[in-house]
Amino acid sequence: MRNILIALLLIIVAGCSRMADQTKWMASVHPLQSATLHKIRIEQSDVTKFVGLLALEPRADGIWCILLDATGIPLIKGLVSTDGTMRVEYSVSSRLASRLPDLLGRVIEYTYFIPASPDCPWYDPYRVCFSSDDSGSIVKWRKLGPIRLWQVDKKHHKNQGETITVKMNIPSVLITLQHLDEEPGN
Repeated sequence: MRNILIALLLIIVAGCSRMADQTKWMASVHPLQSATLHKIRIEQSDVTKFVGLLALEPRADGIWCILLDATGIPLIKGLVSTDGTMRVEYSVSSRLASRLPDLLGRVIEYTYFIPASPDCPWYDPYRVCFSSDDSGSIVKWRKLGPIRLWQVDKKHHKNQGETITVKMNIPSVLITLQHLDEEPGN
């Protein structure tokens, strides 16, 4: 029993010590270079909860975002800081302002701000990892032990542009961002 406790302690210490050097890896798997417009779809338990538009613009202190309904009416405007918190500047209703900013903040944080490493050792219990292939697809994820907490998939489709899918397991939510400001086929 004592040996098991010592082994677990060493795994935790090794994992925590390696977190400090994450900044030498990619600052972001999906860098946001300029303002973009996306079709956003939010699903929970395979039921579509929201479809609309999401405009993103990089700023020095985070990413400015505007969530619009399907007709283009702004629902929420605010700045998402690098820690994933959203400072809401405008909201059409208090109900939306209580739920969506946290979700949007986490999606933007996971996609654009959290650094990831291609080196993902089994003994590191809380590392953010990524993998890519020749087609330009990138997958970034965070696991806690054997449990995948979230995953971001970026795929480039020949005729549809780029799609970013964020899957969160706690709560079980799937968010899809389809770039609208790209020419099909590029």
